[in-house]
Amino acid sequence: SASDQVVKLFPGTDIVGLRVADLVSGPDKQRLQRLVQAPDRPMEIVQCVDRTAGEAFDCKIIRYMHSSKTVWLALQVVGERHAVVTEEVLSGGRPSASGQGDADEVESLLGPASSIPDTTYTGRMFPNLVNASHEIDRNGILAICQEEHCLIPSNQIEVRDAEVASGSFWQVKSGSWKGTPVAIKTSRCLGSNMSSAEAILNELRMLRLVRHPCLVQFFGVIVSPSTNAISLIVESTQAPDLCAYLRSPSGVATGPTPGESERARVLLQICWVMRHLHTHDPPIVHGSLKDANVVVTRGSPYPKVKVLDFGCAQMRTRSQTRVRDSSSWRYRAPELWQEEDPPAPTPTMDIFALGGLMFLLASDTKPFSMITSDDVFFAVRLNRPVHPNWEDQKFTQGFWLDLPRSCMQHNPRERPHIRHVQACVENTMAEA
Repeated sequence: SASDQVVKLFPGTDIVGLRVADLVSGPDKQRLQRLVQAPDRPMEIVQCVDRTAGEAFDCKIIRYMHSSKTVWLALQVVGERHAVVTEEVLSGGRPSASGQGDADEVESLLGPASSIPDTTYTGRMFPNLVNASHEIDRNGILAICQEEHCLIPSNQIEVRDAEVASGSFWQVKSGSWKGTPVAIKTSRCLGSNMSSAEAILNELRMLRLVRHPCLVQFFGVIVSPSTNAISLIVESTQAPDLCAYLRSPSGVATGPTPGESERARVLLQICWVMRHLHTHDPPIVHGSLKDANVVVTRGSPYPKVKVLDFGCAQMRTRSQTRVRDSSSWRYRAPELWQEEDPPAPTPTMDIFALGGLMFLLASDTKPFSMITSDDVFFAVRLNRPVHPNWEDQKFTQGFWLDLPRSCMQHNPRERPHIRHVQACVENTMAEA
């Protein structure tokens, strides 16, 4: 049976007698099955599909009562309706790539291995992070940039000598583009370190696919006349990283630290980015989510977040047979510590790191601050789950209590989907 409120969610469809699974997208049917079978699991966030209207919307399905033979479920809409190709979404098959252009690479988020697509022709021009023998088509990449109007003449960019940031494979210098401040990101060892060049080109591949207000804006690329190296031109930001922001959001050592509502706002914006990546077709795994790659600007009415560094991000395609792990050990998922060959990249790895950032936001302490990386290494190898010191958390109401623990589950299959994480944060904020 179905209530009048549920019937109204699917106008034009006689849902009486249909299985609930018939109203849920293919990739989420397994989540629904888990909800029904697990008495200790109260809810799941799934995508419901209105086949008649050709639309989908995110729903919270709550398991509010059960007997030996029957489970009663309640549906609560938590997302806006949007158009979809219903047959493909319901079946869990491959979504349509129409209108996506050469930049699109398509796959099912949670489907079986057989549904994972091959890398597109365009994608094969870029580095393959797990295949050192893969040949990069540099001329093809520059041709794409030319076609997409993001190849900037080098004489329009003024580069200053001072280095403002650096990583293992890259360095960032300040500069200007036609008088506007920008950041110029280039490989650290030009021409001599293939990993450096790969990281820059891989980041180019990702940045041309994603646009989001909480990502540093990508303007284009330049080719150095002297070294022939490709550099990325991105938005300039002087914002402090997450740890520095938590210590002093105003930049004054004696200033107040952020309150709970500000921290929740920061977390919500990180969730927005992860959802944008994980629901891309195919899913994009950031692979290096950590406090140093999140910068925060204090603003009104709430702080503004930017997520950085896509040098080791990967798409879930057939060619990506193992993860290219560049995460800080404090945010590294347990499956990445295992002795056998690294697994293929999945969004659950980012979810674990997101749980670590939640712990940091709730405690002002980095996860696993009281132990060493060796301690974590041996604990995981001995199959002994290891967790941060939960007692360090200053905030324990609402999602702060259970959500970090859920995200940092030892078993990746037990970690929540990003839609569930975002819904939990939003619900607590709405109730505050």
